[in-house]
Amino acid sequence: MVFQKGNKLSKDRAPWNKGKKMSIESIAKRIETMKKNNGWGWMYGRKLSNETKTKMSISHKNRKPHEWTKESRMKLSNTLKGKEAWNKGILCGPHNEKWKENQKKRLDEKYRIMRVFKLLDKSIKKKRLTSWNKGLTKEIHPSIMSISKHKLGNSWNKGKIHNEVWLNNNSKAIKEFYKTEQGKRAKEKISKIIKESRKKQIFPLKDTSIEIKIQNFLKQLGIEFFTHQYIKEIEHGYQCDILIPSMNLIVECDGNYWHKYPIRRDIDNVRTKELIEKGFRVLRLWESEINDMDLNKFREVIFK
Repeated sequence: MVFQKGNKLSKDRAPWNKGKKMSIESIAKRIETMKKNNGWGWMYGRKLSNETKTKMSISHKNRKPHEWTKESRMKLSNTLKGKEAWNKGILCGPHNEKWKENQKKRLDEKYRIMRVFKLLDKSIKKKRLTSWNKGLTKEIHPSIMSISKHKLGNSWNKGKIHNEVWLNNNSKAIKEFYKTEQGKRAKEKISKIIKESRKKQIFPLKDTSIEIKIQNFLKQLGIEFFTHQYIKEIEHGYQCDILIPSMNLIVECDGNYWHKYPIRRDIDNVRTKELIEKGFRVLRLWESEINDMDLNKFREVIFK
């Protein structure tokens, strides 16, 4: 009869030390040897003689591999018929309690601290290595001369500046690529990705002083409003400064410098037309107007 590792039949087999009783002294000796040898058995650190090595080699050579015949296979199949699998009913993964306990141990403070130290060692080793392009310089292009020195010093290409030939060759290749069908498709995909990212992006990160002033006026008047709401209904979608849903009103606080006082940018005029066509009311206020504005003036402007 053949007993395989992990099979249920190995459990039914009697152990080699069945019926034998070990003395307390022998158990204590084994524990001491295990402690000395860091968990290994009595063979740890011992050297075998040449006689024992020859005996072991001869025994391994004379050993024949097991040949599976039809009779032996039939016997094994008959013995396994009607018997349940050894791992039946045992849950795997997150359903198993032992797996959960091991997972908790991994997330202990000790494990986290050890992981942090390992990452720090890797980062220190990387910093010690010198960059491959250190000291390499080329002829400076006039367009790059405007870049400040501190940006070049902190960039990945420290000390490496491309010359005129490199820039001209790459610019021509990029233009030719965008003329092809693949380039057009790539350009469309890139534009879609940029538009989707701009929907979630809030720019500027902080509200300007003009916007904060008008928000305070709306709070005093008790009008509900939302800030930096993306408007999808128009072709040139963007994030408006203030949206008042009860009045269906969009308030834009335009800075004199950025929005070109008193002409106003072309995109702003296009967006106002598109918003009015979709049924929105638009109120655009200049920076100079907001600075000279009181609560009473603001109330008159909104309720007109």
